[in-house]
Amino acid sequence: VNIWGRGNSIIVVDGIPRPTNYEFYLREVETVTVLKDALTRSLYGAQGDQGVIMVQTKRGRAYKREMDVQLELGVLNPVSDAYPKYMNAGDYMETYNTIAPNTYSAQKIEDTRNGVNPYLNPDNDFYSKQFLKSQSNYLNLFADASGGNNQGQYYVNLGWQHSNGWMNMSDQDTRDKFNFRGNIDYKLAENFKMRLDAGALFTLSKGPNVPDYWSQASTILPNSYPLSWDPNLITDPIERAQILRSAQLVDGMLLGGSKSFPRNLYGDFQKNGDRAITQRNLQVNLGAEWNLKFLLPGLKASGNFSVDTYNTVVKSQTSKYAVYNPIPSVSATGDEIISAEVIGENVFASNFAILSSEMVFQRKLGMFGNLTYDKKFGKTDVSLMAVAYGDKLAYTSAKQDIVNQTFGFNGNIMHNKKFLIDFSYAVLGSQKLAKEDRYGLNTSIGLGWILSEENFMANSKVFDFLKLRTTYGILNTD
Repeated sequence: VNIWGRGNSIIVVDGIPRPTNYEFYLREVETVTVLKDALTRSLYGAQGDQGVIMVQTKRGRAYKREMDVQLELGVLNPVSDAYPKYMNAGDYMETYNTIAPNTYSAQKIEDTRNGVNPYLNPDNDFYSKQFLKSQSNYLNLFADASGGNNQGQYYVNLGWQHSNGWMNMSDQDTRDKFNFRGNIDYKLAENFKMRLDAGALFTLSKGPNVPDYWSQASTILPNSYPLSWDPNLITDPIERAQILRSAQLVDGMLLGGSKSFPRNLYGDFQKNGDRAITQRNLQVNLGAEWNLKFLLPGLKASGNFSVDTYNTVVKSQTSKYAVYNPIPSVSATGDEIISAEVIGENVFASNFAILSSEMVFQRKLGMFGNLTYDKKFGKTDVSLMAVAYGDKLAYTSAKQDIVNQTFGFNGNIMHNKKFLIDFSYAVLGSQKLAKEDRYGLNTSIGLGWILSEENFMANSKVFDFLKLRTTYGILNTD
């Protein structure tokens, strides 16, 4: 998620910084808060330099049992003119001639426009209905349940999302997502609580083995090669028979191509096999809260241990296919003849193979502890917090684990419900930097004045709540 346009912000879920590759569903989210100033971000270390998004998931409430099931069916239509509209082959050749005169003859441009000999004068539109659907459908099924008593509360969310893709040449262009979210709060003693939060997301995508379709469709020129052409156009019957013995025809046609274009985007859909992507994402958090009022009223300690794992496995059929370049020439008697140049070979693979180069694995371990003190002294409310946090991220392409540490102190003082002062002090650690530069200091301060609490604003019909706030801080990043 990009707040400032300078990079990804950190996402904090139920108080724990999480990787950004987990997809949340609105049904499982209670609140979302965006932290942007230096003061509120300082305790999140180097990871918080681009902003912090706080996500609070739903939790159960004592003696309030709820259950909800939702089924949604729908149709998706692309935004008007969402598909790009490129020049056709005739317009392209005409425009190119203004830069490099006489590259294309007037006769070739006219033949292309009129569809004369399309195997020699192709005019392809990879965003046409031949390749892409004008609409797609989807199905969403969700179920929520929550409840509990004074001893324990629970919240459970289950979901399934099924959607069909936009490719018009494959029945296998589908995506299924299964998600689970479970939050449990349990009071073990009068002053001691524990919680267990877990989230899981499983995604299975199936489709034609054309992972770069969109980039290919936007870069291949419309006259690069014919998508397919009739083998009966080959003049020499012996050559024709020889080619047909090994050719893999598509609706009785040869796939077009050349040495410059050994791939055929139409052929990829027809002969390149299928592709399956499996993604698994798991979040687990075990936390505890201890009320230390027997030591000092208003004092609490809490801690969390979190585990995040994410992996992607890509399987594909590694089929190969040949393309055929129609070559026109003139015989000794002056007759036009067509021969075919064969590029590549036909190899059919029915089995799926794992693509190790596209496998992704991530694991993040985190520990978080804080000590809070909240007390009211007359008209002054005081809130203090000491924080210690560390995590370690390992992933496939990393040569070493990424380790972050934060030790900080934060305070908030409000007087007479009008005047506020906030301050923060944090020591940050990052393994990305050299040993002598691995630790830095974040300091920040903020002042606030709640104008809406003043007598001169008591009868205001414009503002229910109005606050002036200014902050200053120094944030270090790695």
